[in-house]
Amino acid sequence: MRTTRQVIDDHLVGVSGGDPVAMALDYAPDAVLLRGADRYDGHDAILEYFRTVPGRLAPGRVEVHRVDADGERGSIWWRLVGGPGDGSSGRDDLIVRDGLIVSQIVNLDGADF
Repeated sequence: MRTTRQVIDDHLVGVSGGDPVAMALDYAPDAVLLRGADRYDGHDAILEYFRTVPGRLAPGRVEVHRVDADGERGSIWWRLVGGPGDGSSGRDDLIVRDGLIVSQIVNLDGADF
């Protein structure tokens, strides 16, 4: 079974590739994604959210500055470079169980992108 760090690393490969299906691949069927006031319940809703991400980022990219993983908890510090969200940054806090993300909270440092 994958560790929390392995799940995060696999997720970041999907994000860097810009493929919504790959981005959502690491989420449990009943996972929850919280992003500001928005809540996405379940893998299908999370996949639909990720379908919006490439268009909102283009032509920018996500630059990861730090990843921590301890037990089932992990955090990713990131910043957007280029595109309409240039300069936006934040930290994602995740919980991973049985090799899948079950919870993710996106903490934006400033304005949304």
